[in-house]
Amino acid sequence: MSSRKRLRTSYACDTCRVRKIRCDGRTPCGSCQTSAQGCTYGTEASSRGKTDIILERVEHVEALLTNLNAKLDSGISGLLSSQGSTSPAALNGTWSHISPSHDSTQSIDNAVLRFHTSATESILQWPCLASFTSLKDDYTPISQLEQSRPPFRHKMRISYPRLNRDEVTTVLDAFSQTVNFVFPTISVDRVTRCLSSIVDASVIQDDNTDGCLSLLMIALGCASETVSRLRNHNFTVEDKTWCASRRALGDYFFDLAMMRLPSAHTDTTGTAVHCLFFVGLYFCYLRRPFQAWEYINAASAKCLLLLTYPNPASTEESIEHLRRIFWACYIIESDYIAELSALPTSGIAPVESRVPLPGNYHTHESPHDQEQASLYFLACISIRRLLNRVHQLLYDNTDGVASHPERFPQVVAELDQQLSTWQDVLPPSVSFPLGSSNADTSNITEAAGFLRLRFLGCRSVIYRPYLSLVLNGEGVDPTTGEISYTAWEGSKNCIEALSLLVQALDGFPHQVLIDTWPSSLSYTCSMLILLAAANNPTLRPLVADGVLTAGKRLISLYQKWEGATGGPSSPTIEQNVRLLGDIDRYINELYLLPPYGQYP
Repeated sequence: MSSRKRLRTSYACDTCRVRKIRCDGRTPCGSCQTSAQGCTYGTEASSRGKTDIILERVEHVEALLTNLNAKLDSGISGLLSSQGSTSPAALNGTWSHISPSHDSTQSIDNAVLRFHTSATESILQWPCLASFTSLKDDYTPISQLEQSRPPFRHKMRISYPRLNRDEVTTVLDAFSQTVNFVFPTISVDRVTRCLSSIVDASVIQDDNTDGCLSLLMIALGCASETVSRLRNHNFTVEDKTWCASRRALGDYFFDLAMMRLPSAHTDTTGTAVHCLFFVGLYFCYLRRPFQAWEYINAASAKCLLLLTYPNPASTEESIEHLRRIFWACYIIESDYIAELSALPTSGIAPVESRVPLPGNYHTHESPHDQEQASLYFLACISIRRLLNRVHQLLYDNTDGVASHPERFPQVVAELDQQLSTWQDVLPPSVSFPLGSSNADTSNITEAAGFLRLRFLGCRSVIYRPYLSLVLNGEGVDPTTGEISYTAWEGSKNCIEALSLLVQALDGFPHQVLIDTWPSSLSYTCSMLILLAAANNPTLRPLVADGVLTAGKRLISLYQKWEGATGGPSSPTIEQNVRLLGDIDRYINELYLLPPYGQYP
């Protein structure tokens, strides 16, 4: 037999070349047909620079989100029509109501987080967890725990810690690599002005918002240094002592900033908004959720005011500055409402689809660092928007379809398609594999590692309705009496995502500096759901072996982070650590039981 020569197209279409995927050379090609995109073939090599390609990628992501939202909207219309509701009024009232007190309607593009049934405290009330009595014996509602804490008091500082230029440079470098990478909102010029004012101590005489912002940057820089030290796997007593000294220095500068904060409350400038936002970030670092929410909320409201009624003298750079703070506030506010759904919102969520995504802004000296920070910021915004959409469509207290088996399958399928599309368009610097072991993900960046957590969490929440269906004794095939294939596959997707998620948590800067408090609730919720699955003999085989050690590892991580960032400890995190210990014990006991009724 003659050897077969491998067929290969002479050149790929423009879209496949940008996405770096295989093209079959047809017109249109198979990939473009599947994704419903225009398929064109260029005759010459592209002369575009890297910035042009990045901007095109961002615009492509925006277009995909718009198209997918339109498809989702039409799919929901079809669902409602099949239930006998075809009027536009019914559609708006069911899916686009912003809040109980709001009279207007919005497009489904504005996914507004409100009262939902996906928080940890809601999962704890599941009937299938009622037999695990110790989980509720000493449980105190989160709101009571946080309100019972001693009030936060900043100290009145009369002296000023003098730092030399090298020390200030080191602190600001940590700030740029951590805070200004996660939320790239500070320009290089502003960092330079901060350096000068701290070194020559002119900030002492500067009692306005400029001085306040400089002090907050140093405080957050010290916090970033403690987080960076946590990257050492062998975290020693000396490391803990060093972190305590940096925390004390950060608190000192934070107290000095708080003495100047009244000017940020009264001013209506972008710098005032930034001060409020950075105070909120520092309270995130201190694991003070109510204080963090208060200042993020204040920053959001003032930012929205300035974007709605811009100063005629505002430059494009100042508007971009406000937009970036807007999106940063949007992410943090959504993260907190995901765990405390009754928190009042600031009003930014209903307008998020009308605010442009971050554009050009000089945030880092290195063009590469600036590019990576911008790409990561865009990825965080898009996955948070998708998470909000998931919570609204599936778990909203009034209109969520998670409890309606005849309605949620199409919504779940569409949301899963959006999540897969989000992962597909991630640039290489923040892309990640979905490996089942640490070896599979050891070479990805820290930014990609955090985004992988977001992906797995979102996927588990999307497929959770199928798992709930099985745990409630439904989803049974009437002909065989066994769990239907669809319900089984959906439950499997949810459990696999959760199993990977609880094993993937690590000391990513974004995680420790900003998300320690909400993530402790999120991971407790994930372990509770895995416990419910392990308690079901049919689903137990789906729980991965790695979950047996995940509880102890999560406890170790949160205790390590609490020790590094310093006291006072968070009562919510302490309660979550106790719950994780009980859940870990229960799962290991259940795992010794035989998997009766294992699905073939």
